[in-house]
Amino acid sequence: MLPCFMPFSDELRILIIAFHCDPEADGEPWSGWQWVEEAARNYSVTLVTGSAGKPGIERRRTTLDLTALYVEPPRLTPPGLRQLLWEETAWKLIRLRHAEQPFHLVHQITPGTRFPASRLPVPSVWGPLHGGGAVPPGFGPFLGPYRMRETFRRHFQRPWLPLAWRSLERCSVLWVANRTTLTWLPDRFRKKAVVVPPGAARTDVPDAFEPLAGQPLSLLYAGNGEPDHAVPLVFAALKAARLRPGWTFHIPGDGPVLSAWQAEARRLGLSGHVHFPGRLSPVELELYACQSHALVYPALCDGDGMPMLEGMARGIPVVYLDHGSSAGMADRFSGIPIPVRSPEESIRQMARAFERLEHEPEWRRTLGANARARVIQHYSREAKAQQLQQTYEALLAPTRPPAWRETLLR
Repeated sequence: MLPCFMPFSDELRILIIAFHCDPEADGEPWSGWQWVEEAARNYSVTLVTGSAGKPGIERRRTTLDLTALYVEPPRLTPPGLRQLLWEETAWKLIRLRHAEQPFHLVHQITPGTRFPASRLPVPSVWGPLHGGGAVPPGFGPFLGPYRMRETFRRHFQRPWLPLAWRSLERCSVLWVANRTTLTWLPDRFRKKAVVVPPGAARTDVPDAFEPLAGQPLSLLYAGNGEPDHAVPLVFAALKAARLRPGWTFHIPGDGPVLSAWQAEARRLGLSGHVHFPGRLSPVELELYACQSHALVYPALCDGDGMPMLEGMARGIPVVYLDHGSSAGMADRFSGIPIPVRSPEESIRQMARAFERLEHEPEWRRTLGANARARVIQHYSREAKAQQLQQTYEALLAPTRPPAWRETLLR
């Protein structure tokens, strides 16, 4: 059913819904804020969000056309029901606000199973949505103690789709985070889906220093101990690679899986090469990056790929598994994709990549330069703003006067 579009007004009012939104956090809250900030530079935006990010939002919104409404679920809500009950509370407020002063477009950034505000008679955008990621056959053992959890998630992520069916049908446009999610969606929804990466990498960062020629290979893990990162696979590749003595692999972070990785490194006899410096400050992490020949991003399932993009923005080559969220972020000219057809092949190809990184500095520099150029073209803040404006303007065009639409189409 086509939405009933609102009549034109000089002030286009956009409603954005984000369960998590915080300009001073990282991960999903920070990514949500990026979309809000870009929208509020060109439109009058009303943000409905939780109160956790209120201090940061209030500090930042003074330079934007942004009204923030903070909503909390009822007190004593069980953790597993917080988002569901928050959505119900937010929906009641949204209906009242829309009745007082109608919105022209609604965009729910928060993924999940429901988008209640898509019932409003205005165009709607949902996403970026995640889903569909699964560990390839044969790679489960490299997840260690988290293997069963990922097996459970793979079998039970598809059933949520019927719960979201009506919301997916009502949406005008679906944003999906990667090609895996696009393929996972049923055909009827795929036709209105667009691949839009959830985050944007900063491009105002200096290029990382080039390690001195002849130094042993130095690698840096990109992530924070995520259970679906196949770091033990990287250990197996390093064990098989023919590298100069003194090579190192630094794994910063404090995720729950680190103890299992430490045990695996000891089992393979790699403890003298693999180091776990713990959680690092941004300055400390920058120093590690500047001393590394490459980043390693061994994600097997979902994720926003931001650690990978941040490394590419600094001109650092990234060795990554060509699967899930990271597939398509780079190519063989701007990164080192490792196929996941079988663990044995992945280990061989990754070992070969490590050997080339150590012995072929010109190839390494070319990859880094191409990686930075790719981020600027596809994953920068400017590229993100262009994607948002193109989507919004295409949906808002029917609300514009005829003379404005003719200008847009020229």
